[in-house]
Amino acid sequence: MAVSYEAARGWNLLTDATERQGVTREVATRLRPVAVAAAAATLLLLLTTSVRFGIGSMSRPPVMVDSAALPQVMHGWFYQDPHRTSSLIWPSAGRFATEGTPHALMFACYAAAVFGCCFALLRIVARLAAVDAAGLMAGALLIGLTWLDSAYAVLSNAAIAGGSVTAAQAATALVALSLACALDGSLGVAVALLGVAFDIESAVALWGIAGVAGASVALARDGAPVGRAWLRGGICALVLAMPALAWWGWAIAGHGGLAGDSAAWLGLVAPGRILAWSVPLQSWVLFGCTVVLGLSAFSVLGPDARAACGAFVGLLGVFVLGCLLPLLTDSPLVAILRPMAADTLLQLLAAAAAVAVVLRDLPGGGGVLRVALSVAIAVCLLLHPYSLPLAALAMLTRAAAAHGEMLGLERRIRDCDQATLGRVALVVVVVAGLAGAAVRSGLLLR
Repeated sequence: MAVSYEAARGWNLLTDATERQGVTREVATRLRPVAVAAAAATLLLLLTTSVRFGIGSMSRPPVMVDSAALPQVMHGWFYQDPHRTSSLIWPSAGRFATEGTPHALMFACYAAAVFGCCFALLRIVARLAAVDAAGLMAGALLIGLTWLDSAYAVLSNAAIAGGSVTAAQAATALVALSLACALDGSLGVAVALLGVAFDIESAVALWGIAGVAGASVALARDGAPVGRAWLRGGICALVLAMPALAWWGWAIAGHGGLAGDSAAWLGLVAPGRILAWSVPLQSWVLFGCTVVLGLSAFSVLGPDARAACGAFVGLLGVFVLGCLLPLLTDSPLVAILRPMAADTLLQLLAAAAAVAVVLRDLPGGGGVLRVALSVAIAVCLLLHPYSLPLAALAMLTRAAAAHGEMLGLERRIRDCDQATLGRVALVVVVVAGLAGAAVRSGLLLR
Protein backbone atom coordinates (compact mmCIF):
# COMPACT_ATOMS: atom_id res chain seq x y z
CA MET A 1 0.00 0.00 0.00
CA ALA A 2 1.22 3.44 -0.90
CA VAL A 3 1.41 5.75 2.07
CA SER A 4 3.18 9.01 2.73
CA TYR A 5 6.38 8.78 4.72
CA GLU A 6 5.05 11.01 7.49
CA ALA A 7 1.77 9.08 7.71
CA ALA A 8 3.60 5.74 7.83
CA ARG A 9 5.48 6.81 10.95
CA GLY A 10 2.84 9.09 12.46
CA TRP A 11 5.28 12.01 12.73
CA ASN A 12 4.67 15.67 12.04
CA LEU A 13 7.68 17.14 10.27
CA LEU A 14 6.21 20.63 10.14
CA THR A 15 8.35 21.88 12.98
CA ASP A 16 10.00 24.26 10.56
CA ALA A 17 8.31 27.37 9.31
CA THR A 18 8.83 26.10 5.77
CA GLU A 19 6.37 23.41 4.75
CA ARG A 20 8.06 20.30 3.41
CA GLN A 21 6.69 17.93 0.80
CA GLY A 22 5.89 14.37 1.86
CA VAL A 23 7.47 11.40 0.11
CA THR A 24 5.14 8.75 -1.23
CA ARG A 25 6.56 5.25 -1.23
CA GLU A 26 5.57 1.61 -1.16
CA VAL A 27 6.44 0.35 2.31
CA ALA A 28 8.22 -3.03 2.09
CA THR A 29 6.68 -5.28 4.72
CA ARG A 30 6.91 -8.71 3.05
CA LEU A 31 9.68 -11.21 3.67
CA ARG A 32 10.82 -11.55 0.06
CA PRO A 33 12.31 -8.05 -0.39
CA VAL A 34 13.93 -8.34 3.05
CA ALA A 35 15.43 -11.71 2.08
CA VAL A 36 16.78 -10.33 -1.21
CA ALA A 37 18.34 -7.37 0.60
CA ALA A 38 19.76 -9.72 3.26
CA ALA A 39 21.36 -11.86 0.54
CA ALA A 40 23.02 -8.73 -0.89
CA ALA A 41 24.22 -7.66 2.56
CA THR A 42 25.56 -11.15 3.23
CA LEU A 43 27.52 -11.11 -0.02
CA LEU A 44 29.06 -7.74 0.83
CA LEU A 45 29.98 -8.86 4.32
CA LEU A 46 31.52 -12.12 3.11
CA LEU A 47 33.57 -10.32 0.46
CA THR A 48 35.01 -7.81 2.91
CA THR A 49 35.52 -9.96 6.02
CA SER A 50 38.18 -12.57 6.59
CA VAL A 51 37.15 -16.08 7.63
CA ARG A 52 39.08 -18.35 9.94
CA PHE A 53 38.27 -22.00 10.53
CA GLY A 54 39.59 -23.02 13.89
CA ILE A 55 43.10 -21.62 14.32
CA GLY A 56 43.89 -21.52 10.60
CA SER A 57 42.69 -19.31 7.78
CA MET A 58 41.23 -20.23 4.41
CA SER A 59 44.60 -19.65 2.75
CA ARG A 60 46.42 -22.05 5.07
CA PRO A 61 45.61 -25.58 6.22
CA PRO A 62 43.07 -25.19 9.03
CA VAL A 63 42.88 -27.23 12.19
CA MET A 64 39.28 -28.05 12.91
CA VAL A 65 39.17 -31.64 14.07
CA ASP A 66 39.56 -32.87 17.64
CA SER A 67 37.92 -29.79 19.18
CA ALA A 68 38.52 -31.22 22.65
CA ALA A 69 42.22 -30.52 22.15
CA LEU A 70 41.57 -27.13 20.53
CA PRO A 71 38.58 -25.49 22.22
CA GLN A 72 39.04 -22.29 20.22
CA VAL A 73 37.75 -24.25 17.21
CA MET A 74 34.35 -24.28 18.86
CA HIS A 75 34.42 -20.80 20.33
CA GLY A 76 36.91 -18.09 21.05
CA TRP A 77 35.75 -17.56 24.64
CA PHE A 78 33.84 -20.55 25.93
CA TYR A 79 34.19 -24.14 24.86
CA GLN A 80 31.17 -26.39 25.13
CA ASP A 81 31.68 -30.14 25.34
CA PRO A 82 31.83 -31.50 21.76
CA HIS A 83 30.19 -34.72 22.90
CA ARG A 84 26.96 -33.08 24.07
CA THR A 85 24.02 -33.80 21.83
CA SER A 86 23.11 -30.14 21.45
CA SER A 87 26.33 -29.15 19.67
CA LEU A 88 25.06 -30.08 16.22
CA ILE A 89 26.32 -27.63 13.62
CA TRP A 90 30.04 -27.10 13.99
CA PRO A 91 31.07 -30.62 15.17
CA SER A 92 29.04 -32.13 12.31
CA ALA A 93 30.80 -29.87 9.83
CA GLY A 94 34.15 -30.72 11.38
CA ARG A 95 33.57 -34.43 10.89
CA PHE A 96 33.21 -33.91 7.16
CA ALA A 97 36.25 -31.63 6.99
CA THR A 98 39.83 -32.66 6.40
CA GLU A 99 43.12 -31.30 7.64
CA GLY A 100 44.02 -29.97 4.20
CA THR A 101 40.98 -28.11 2.90
CA PRO A 102 37.83 -26.84 4.59
CA HIS A 103 34.70 -28.66 3.57
CA ALA A 104 31.94 -26.67 1.88
CA LEU A 105 29.56 -27.57 4.70
CA MET A 106 31.59 -25.50 7.17
CA PHE A 107 31.46 -22.44 4.96
CA ALA A 108 27.75 -23.03 4.28
CA CYS A 109 27.07 -22.99 8.03
CA TYR A 110 29.04 -19.77 8.33
CA ALA A 111 27.21 -18.14 5.39
CA ALA A 112 23.84 -19.22 6.81
CA ALA A 113 24.67 -17.62 10.16
CA VAL A 114 25.71 -14.37 8.46
CA PHE A 115 22.55 -14.37 6.32
CA GLY A 116 20.37 -14.91 9.38
CA CYS A 117 22.03 -11.99 11.14
CA CYS A 118 21.64 -9.68 8.11
CA PHE A 119 18.03 -10.76 7.60
CA ALA A 120 17.17 -10.01 11.22
CA LEU A 121 18.84 -6.59 11.12
CA LEU A 122 17.14 -5.60 7.86
CA ARG A 123 13.80 -6.81 9.20
CA ILE A 124 14.26 -4.51 12.19
CA VAL A 125 15.34 -1.66 9.91
CA ALA A 126 12.32 -2.14 7.63
CA ARG A 127 10.01 -1.95 10.63
CA LEU A 128 11.65 1.10 12.20
CA ALA A 129 12.14 3.16 9.04
CA ALA A 130 9.13 2.14 6.88
CA VAL A 131 11.39 1.83 3.82
CA ASP A 132 10.45 0.64 0.36
CA ALA A 133 12.30 -2.02 -1.66
CA ALA A 134 14.86 0.50 -2.96
CA GLY A 135 15.44 1.70 0.59
CA LEU A 136 16.05 -1.87 1.68
CA MET A 137 18.83 -2.22 -0.91
CA ALA A 138 20.43 0.94 0.47
CA GLY A 139 20.06 -0.63 3.90
CA ALA A 140 21.77 -3.77 2.58
CA LEU A 141 24.75 -1.63 1.57
CA LEU A 142 24.95 -0.10 5.05
CA ILE A 143 24.42 -3.37 6.93
CA GLY A 144 26.84 -5.30 4.72
CA LEU A 145 29.68 -2.79 4.95
CA THR A 146 29.40 -1.22 8.39
CA TRP A 147 31.98 -2.22 11.00
CA LEU A 148 29.42 -2.48 13.79
CA ASP A 149 27.87 -5.80 12.74
CA SER A 150 30.96 -7.64 11.47
CA ALA A 151 34.16 -9.13 12.82
CA TYR A 152 34.44 -8.62 16.59
CA ALA A 153 32.79 -6.58 19.33
CA VAL A 154 34.65 -3.38 20.17
CA LEU A 155 34.86 -4.14 23.91
CA SER A 156 34.66 -7.89 24.60
CA ASN A 157 36.31 -8.83 21.28
CA ALA A 158 33.70 -11.58 20.88
CA ALA A 159 33.02 -12.70 17.32
CA ILE A 160 29.91 -11.28 15.65
CA ALA A 161 30.08 -12.17 11.94
CA GLY A 162 33.34 -12.88 10.24
CA GLY A 163 36.81 -13.33 11.63
CA SER A 164 36.23 -16.93 12.68
CA VAL A 165 33.55 -19.57 12.49
CA THR A 166 32.02 -20.13 15.92
CA ALA A 167 28.90 -21.66 17.38
CA ALA A 168 28.20 -18.34 19.11
CA GLN A 169 27.78 -16.68 15.71
CA ALA A 170 24.96 -19.07 14.83
CA ALA A 171 23.35 -18.46 18.22
CA THR A 172 23.77 -14.69 17.78
CA ALA A 173 21.97 -14.86 14.44
CA LEU A 174 19.10 -16.80 16.04
CA VAL A 175 18.83 -14.32 18.91
CA ALA A 176 18.81 -11.45 16.41
CA LEU A 177 15.97 -13.20 14.56
CA SER A 178 14.22 -13.64 17.89
CA LEU A 179 14.47 -9.92 18.60
CA ALA A 180 13.19 -9.12 15.10
CA CYS A 181 10.17 -11.39 15.69
CA ALA A 182 9.53 -9.74 19.05
CA LEU A 183 9.56 -6.29 17.47
CA ASP A 184 7.16 -7.52 14.78
CA GLY A 185 4.71 -8.63 17.47
CA SER A 186 5.39 -12.38 17.12
CA LEU A 187 6.50 -12.70 20.70
CA GLY A 188 5.71 -16.44 21.01
CA VAL A 189 7.94 -17.24 18.03
CA ALA A 190 10.66 -15.03 19.48
CA VAL A 191 10.69 -16.93 22.77
CA ALA A 192 10.64 -20.30 20.97
CA LEU A 193 13.69 -19.35 18.90
CA LEU A 194 15.61 -18.77 22.11
CA GLY A 195 15.24 -22.49 22.85
CA VAL A 196 17.06 -23.35 19.62
CA ALA A 197 19.74 -20.77 20.41
CA PHE A 198 20.15 -22.31 23.87
CA ASP A 199 21.04 -25.63 22.23
CA ILE A 200 23.75 -24.05 20.09
CA GLU A 201 25.27 -21.62 22.64
CA SER A 202 23.57 -21.36 26.00
CA ALA A 203 25.19 -18.08 27.06
CA VAL A 204 24.00 -16.17 23.99
CA ALA A 205 20.45 -17.44 24.48
CA LEU A 206 20.43 -16.21 28.07
CA TRP A 207 21.41 -12.73 26.88
CA GLY A 208 18.57 -12.97 24.37
CA ILE A 209 16.07 -13.67 27.14
CA ALA A 210 16.93 -10.29 28.67
CA GLY A 211 16.55 -8.57 25.31
CA VAL A 212 13.17 -10.15 24.53
CA ALA A 213 12.02 -9.41 28.08
CA GLY A 214 12.94 -5.74 27.65
CA ALA A 215 10.97 -5.61 24.39
CA SER A 216 8.06 -7.37 26.10
CA VAL A 217 7.85 -4.68 28.77
CA ALA A 218 7.46 -2.03 26.08
CA LEU A 219 4.92 -4.13 24.20
CA ALA A 220 2.94 -4.70 27.40
CA ARG A 221 2.73 -0.94 27.91
CA ASP A 222 1.13 -0.76 24.46
CA GLY A 223 -1.47 -3.35 25.43
CA ALA A 224 -0.02 -6.44 23.72
CA PRO A 225 -0.91 -9.87 25.25
CA VAL A 226 2.60 -10.54 26.49
CA GLY A 227 1.84 -13.16 29.15
CA ARG A 228 0.03 -15.54 26.82
CA ALA A 229 2.77 -15.27 24.19
CA TRP A 230 5.48 -16.00 26.76
CA LEU A 231 3.56 -19.05 28.00
CA ARG A 232 3.14 -20.60 24.55
CA GLY A 233 6.64 -19.68 23.41
CA GLY A 234 8.19 -20.76 26.70
CA ILE A 235 6.72 -24.26 26.43
CA CYS A 236 8.11 -24.61 22.90
CA ALA A 237 11.47 -23.23 24.01
CA LEU A 238 11.73 -25.73 26.86
CA VAL A 239 11.06 -28.62 24.48
CA LEU A 240 13.57 -27.35 21.92
CA ALA A 241 16.21 -26.66 24.58
CA MET A 242 15.89 -30.06 26.25
CA PRO A 243 19.23 -31.46 24.94
CA ALA A 244 21.18 -28.50 26.33
CA LEU A 245 19.20 -28.54 29.58
CA ALA A 246 20.01 -32.23 30.00
CA TRP A 247 23.72 -31.52 29.47
CA TRP A 248 23.69 -28.64 31.95
CA GLY A 249 21.98 -30.84 34.54
CA TRP A 250 24.52 -33.58 33.96
CA ALA A 251 27.42 -31.12 34.25
CA ILE A 252 26.10 -29.37 37.36
CA ALA A 253 25.61 -32.76 39.02
CA GLY A 254 29.40 -33.09 38.85
CA HIS A 255 29.70 -35.82 36.24
CA GLY A 256 31.25 -33.70 33.52
CA GLY A 257 32.71 -30.78 35.37
CA LEU A 258 30.96 -27.50 34.71
CA ALA A 259 34.03 -25.49 33.78
CA GLY A 260 36.20 -28.27 32.44
CA ASP A 261 39.32 -27.12 30.65
CA SER A 262 37.52 -24.10 29.18
CA ALA A 263 38.10 -21.90 32.23
CA ALA A 264 41.80 -22.79 32.27
CA TRP A 265 42.13 -22.04 28.55
CA LEU A 266 40.15 -18.82 28.92
CA GLY A 267 42.33 -17.60 31.77
CA LEU A 268 45.52 -18.56 29.93
CA VAL A 269 44.71 -16.96 26.58
CA ALA A 270 42.72 -13.86 27.49
CA PRO A 271 42.68 -13.18 31.23
CA GLY A 272 42.07 -9.46 30.74
CA ARG A 273 38.74 -9.96 29.03
CA ILE A 274 37.13 -11.46 32.13
CA LEU A 275 37.53 -8.30 34.22
CA ALA A 276 35.99 -5.01 33.13
CA TRP A 277 38.85 -2.92 34.53
CA SER A 278 41.38 -4.84 32.42
CA VAL A 279 39.80 -3.82 29.12
CA PRO A 280 41.78 -1.09 27.28
CA LEU A 281 40.45 2.44 27.58
CA GLN A 282 40.00 2.84 23.82
CA SER A 283 37.65 -0.16 23.81
CA TRP A 284 35.58 1.43 26.56
CA VAL A 285 35.41 4.67 24.57
CA LEU A 286 34.22 2.88 21.44
CA PHE A 287 31.68 0.88 23.41
CA GLY A 288 30.37 4.02 25.11
CA CYS A 289 29.98 5.64 21.69
CA THR A 290 28.04 2.58 20.52
CA VAL A 291 25.63 2.93 23.43
CA VAL A 292 25.22 6.66 22.78
CA LEU A 293 24.67 5.98 19.08
CA GLY A 294 21.97 3.41 19.79
CA LEU A 295 20.07 5.36 22.43
CA SER A 296 20.20 8.56 20.36
CA ALA A 297 18.93 6.69 17.31
CA PHE A 298 16.00 5.30 19.28
CA SER A 299 15.22 8.83 20.43
CA VAL A 300 15.16 10.00 16.80
CA LEU A 301 12.93 7.13 15.71
CA GLY A 302 10.33 7.95 18.33
CA PRO A 303 7.49 5.81 19.70
CA ASP A 304 7.82 3.11 17.02
CA ALA A 305 11.25 2.24 18.42
CA ARG A 306 10.01 1.82 22.00
CA ALA A 307 10.16 -1.99 21.89
CA ALA A 308 13.60 -1.97 20.25
CA CYS A 309 14.84 0.46 22.88
CA GLY A 310 13.47 -1.85 25.57
CA ALA A 311 15.44 -4.76 24.10
CA PHE A 312 18.56 -2.58 24.01
CA VAL A 313 18.15 -1.60 27.67
CA GLY A 314 17.60 -5.24 28.64
CA LEU A 315 20.84 -6.29 26.95
CA LEU A 316 22.63 -3.33 28.51
CA GLY A 317 21.51 -4.61 31.90
CA VAL A 318 23.12 -7.99 31.14
CA PHE A 319 26.37 -6.21 30.24
CA VAL A 320 26.37 -4.16 33.44
CA LEU A 321 25.73 -7.33 35.42
CA GLY A 322 28.73 -8.92 33.72
CA CYS A 323 30.90 -6.01 34.84
CA LEU A 324 29.76 -6.31 38.47
CA LEU A 325 29.69 -10.08 38.95
CA PRO A 326 33.50 -10.58 39.09
CA LEU A 327 33.51 -8.22 42.08
CA LEU A 328 30.98 -10.39 43.90
CA THR A 329 31.94 -13.96 43.00
CA ASP A 330 34.73 -15.99 41.42
CA SER A 331 32.34 -18.68 40.17
CA PRO A 332 33.32 -20.32 36.84
CA LEU A 333 29.78 -19.56 35.67
CA VAL A 334 30.84 -15.95 35.13
CA ALA A 335 33.48 -17.07 32.64
CA ILE A 336 31.15 -19.58 31.03
CA LEU A 337 28.14 -17.30 30.61
CA ARG A 338 30.39 -14.24 29.90
CA PRO A 339 27.62 -11.63 30.17
CA MET A 340 30.04 -8.84 29.18
CA ALA A 341 30.03 -10.29 25.66
CA ALA A 342 26.41 -9.19 25.33
CA ASP A 343 27.92 -6.10 23.73
CA THR A 344 27.77 -8.07 20.46
CA LEU A 345 23.96 -7.86 20.44
CA LEU A 346 24.12 -4.25 21.61
CA GLN A 347 26.24 -3.42 18.58
CA LEU A 348 23.77 -5.15 16.26
CA LEU A 349 20.79 -3.23 17.63
CA ALA A 350 22.71 0.06 17.57
CA ALA A 351 23.66 -0.58 13.94
CA ALA A 352 20.06 -1.37 12.98
CA ALA A 353 18.74 1.77 14.70
CA ALA A 354 21.40 3.99 13.11
CA VAL A 355 20.73 2.56 9.64
CA ALA A 356 16.99 3.12 10.15
CA VAL A 357 17.63 6.79 10.91
CA VAL A 358 19.83 7.16 7.83
CA LEU A 359 17.32 5.47 5.53
CA ARG A 360 14.52 7.62 6.88
CA ASP A 361 16.43 10.80 6.09
CA LEU A 362 18.05 9.86 2.76
CA PRO A 363 15.03 10.79 0.56
CA GLY A 364 15.46 14.38 1.72
CA GLY A 365 12.04 15.01 3.21
CA GLY A 366 13.43 16.20 6.53
CA GLY A 367 15.52 19.05 5.14
CA VAL A 368 19.16 19.73 4.37
CA LEU A 369 20.46 19.65 7.95
CA ARG A 370 18.92 16.30 8.80
CA VAL A 371 20.10 14.73 5.56
CA ALA A 372 23.62 16.07 6.11
CA LEU A 373 23.73 14.65 9.62
CA SER A 374 22.48 11.24 8.47
CA VAL A 375 25.02 11.16 5.64
CA ALA A 376 27.75 11.98 8.17
CA ILE A 377 26.53 9.12 10.37
CA ALA A 378 26.57 6.68 7.44
CA VAL A 379 30.04 7.76 6.32
CA CYS A 380 31.44 7.33 9.83
CA LEU A 381 29.91 3.87 10.17
CA LEU A 382 31.30 2.76 6.82
CA LEU A 383 34.85 4.10 6.87
CA HIS A 384 36.60 3.04 10.07
CA PRO A 385 35.82 1.88 13.64
CA TYR A 386 37.68 4.85 15.11
CA SER A 387 35.18 7.20 13.44
CA LEU A 388 32.49 5.83 15.75
CA PRO A 389 32.77 8.81 18.17
CA LEU A 390 31.98 11.15 15.29
CA ALA A 391 28.96 9.01 14.37
CA ALA A 392 27.72 9.18 17.97
CA LEU A 393 28.17 12.96 18.02
CA ALA A 394 26.29 13.34 14.72
CA MET A 395 23.49 11.12 16.03
CA LEU A 396 23.22 13.23 19.19
CA THR A 397 22.89 16.31 17.00
CA ARG A 398 20.30 14.52 14.89
CA ALA A 399 18.32 13.69 18.04
CA ALA A 400 18.42 17.35 19.05
CA ALA A 401 17.04 18.28 15.64
CA ALA A 402 14.31 15.65 15.93
CA HIS A 403 13.14 17.20 19.21
CA GLY A 404 13.02 20.71 17.77
CA GLU A 405 16.12 22.04 19.48
CA MET A 406 17.74 23.23 16.25
CA LEU A 407 14.83 24.99 14.58
CA GLY A 408 16.72 28.29 14.40
CA LEU A 409 19.57 26.71 12.45
CA GLU A 410 17.23 24.75 10.19
CA ARG A 411 15.34 27.91 9.29
CA ARG A 412 18.56 29.61 8.22
CA ILE A 413 19.46 26.79 5.80
CA ARG A 414 18.01 27.30 2.36
CA ASP A 415 15.86 24.46 1.08
CA CYS A 416 16.78 22.67 -2.14
CA ASP A 417 15.03 20.21 -4.40
CA GLN A 418 14.16 17.13 -2.38
CA ALA A 419 14.86 14.63 -5.18
CA THR A 420 18.25 16.17 -5.94
CA LEU A 421 19.17 16.22 -2.27
CA GLY A 422 18.26 12.55 -1.93
CA ARG A 423 20.31 11.57 -4.99
CA VAL A 424 23.38 13.46 -3.79
CA ALA A 425 23.09 11.91 -0.34
CA LEU A 426 22.79 8.40 -1.81
CA VAL A 427 25.84 8.93 -4.03
CA VAL A 428 27.91 10.08 -1.04
CA VAL A 429 26.85 7.04 0.99
CA VAL A 430 27.66 4.64 -1.87
CA VAL A 431 31.10 6.22 -2.39
CA ALA A 432 31.77 5.99 1.36
CA GLY A 433 30.73 2.35 1.29
CA LEU A 434 33.13 1.57 -1.56
CA ALA A 435 35.92 3.45 0.22
CA GLY A 436 35.25 1.56 3.43
CA ALA A 437 35.24 -1.75 1.56
CA ALA A 438 38.57 -0.84 -0.06
CA VAL A 439 40.07 0.04 3.33
CA ARG A 440 38.85 -3.21 4.85
CA SER A 441 40.09 -5.27 1.89
CA GLY A 442 43.48 -3.58 2.13
CA LEU A 443 43.71 -4.50 5.80
CA LEU A 444 42.83 -8.11 4.98
CA LEU A 445 45.54 -8.35 2.35
CA ARG A 446 48.27 -7.34 4.79
